[in-house]
Amino acid sequence: MFNNYLKLVLRNIQRNKGYSFINIAGLVIGMTCFILIMLFVQYELSFDKFHQNADRIFRIIFQLPGEKFGTTEDMLAITPAPLAAALMEAFPEVESATRFNSANQLLLSKDDMHFFEAGVLADKNFFTIFSFKLLKGDQEKILDNLQSIIISQRLAQKFFGNDDPMGKTLTCSLGDFTVAGIAEDAPENSHIRFDWILPFASQFQPDDRARRLNVWNWDNYYSFIKLQPGSDVRVFEKKLNDFLKTKHGDWEFRLNFKYFLQPLHQVHLTSGYRYELGVPTDIAVIRLFTIVAIFVLLIACINAVNLATANASKRAKEIGVRKVVGSMRHQLFWQFTGESLFLSLLAFVAAMTLVTMLLPAFNHFVERTIAWNFFLNKMGIFGLIVIIIGTGLISGIYPSMVLSAMKPVTILRQKNTDQKKGMNLRNVLVLFQFSIAIVLMIASLVIFRQLGFIKHKDLGFNREQILVLRQADSGLTNNFEAFKNSLLQIPKVIDVTTSSELPININWATGIAFQQDNGEAKLVHRISARQWRSEIGALPASRSRL
Repeated sequence: MFNNYLKLVLRNIQRNKGYSFINIAGLVIGMTCFILIMLFVQYELSFDKFHQNADRIFRIIFQLPGEKFGTTEDMLAITPAPLAAALMEAFPEVESATRFNSANQLLLSKDDMHFFEAGVLADKNFFTIFSFKLLKGDQEKILDNLQSIIISQRLAQKFFGNDDPMGKTLTCSLGDFTVAGIAEDAPENSHIRFDWILPFASQFQPDDRARRLNVWNWDNYYSFIKLQPGSDVRVFEKKLNDFLKTKHGDWEFRLNFKYFLQPLHQVHLTSGYRYELGVPTDIAVIRLFTIVAIFVLLIACINAVNLATANASKRAKEIGVRKVVGSMRHQLFWQFTGESLFLSLLAFVAAMTLVTMLLPAFNHFVERTIAWNFFLNKMGIFGLIVIIIGTGLISGIYPSMVLSAMKPVTILRQKNTDQKKGMNLRNVLVLFQFSIAIVLMIASLVIFRQLGFIKHKDLGFNREQILVLRQADSGLTNNFEAFKNSLLQIPKVIDVTTSSELPININWATGIAFQQDNGEAKLVHRISARQWRSEIGALPASRSRL
């Protein structure tokens, strides 16, 4: 029976080449778009899930009541330095805890090689909480020595080539450090990225280290905990808030802070937290892309339904003859459904080939490194099977019902086989199809216009003509005026200024000073982004200084 159905499908494709090509091409385009978008969605949802016991790992964040940046509340992702260690001592529910500080750019040097590299300053529990693989070194003791450094495979190759870096020295602004470990490069789908790891306490001066490690009123570090199996998160949050109220001393305004536990797998999918590590993706964006992917595939399925029902009259005689010689309705139903599934399978194979060809360009477009291995697991394979069967059934069930329900007498008398009901449904489907397409086109146009606005908006300066230099040491800072005068001697240099941060990087400032024309500094306290832009606009660009 299967061989007979397969022969009928192939014969029908060969007999109706134009119809089959249009049908399959529509499904291929729909499937290709759907798979590419879902690869992106799957990549974003996979962040930090490679850690062992990731469901028991939480980041501590807090809510700051009050009017900041034009909002009623702020959520901050940073916490005090002593928090992690104190929680391990105070609560049996805490299996382990770690703290670390992120340094986006630290100048590392070896001989005549100097590179700015990103990394973290972490305590010894960093590798207990997170499943980053240490290729060389003892993770239990490696961060106890304040003069040790762990480097990634990439950094080891960059500085030492094929030589063994263990025991070699790297220099930075914090001192000289001995390579005591090599870590596997952090996965792309990790919100914690690093090329080096230094001991947490090494960032403080020795004479001030003990004090800085025990300051409860300075939030500047990321704290993560791993709870014991079966712990109640909400109950622990209440204990946490009660505990921290005893640590704020005379800082009464901190008594209104409210602390939360944020699951590790949600860290990348949040937006709007202050001092966020890396660039998160809003979960609303992921949901929007998922909806768009479903609609695109649905349009392709509707197109297949309309083509199949419109083509029903061409197969009327075949259906009539088959019914006269004894074919049952359910047999015809499964025959036509099988044809739809077969076309879906052909379209899927073509779509997979097209996706493989387009994936490098797609990665460049979305600025990600997405690979097929996101589907190389049980859930991924199951999802691909669902795409094939689901597409085949959605695009084939209704046409199968229409074709198998045709009456032999009506067909053989050559009366009109386009039933009014079928026509009405096709009209509804076409209307729905065009409505979705119009909505998607309008949304695309709005996004395109918005991106164009961002790209071409007059910012008050020509960013193509501004060069940013990092100040690698304090000597340049202390002798800035001499350095500035030297640069101004270059004919192409119009003006030179300095700042502690790039203006576009300001997150939350307690005070910003602008140098006015009369040489005096104008101080603005805790200003919003909108206020800050207005202050910048009110001053001559060449005289503005942070």
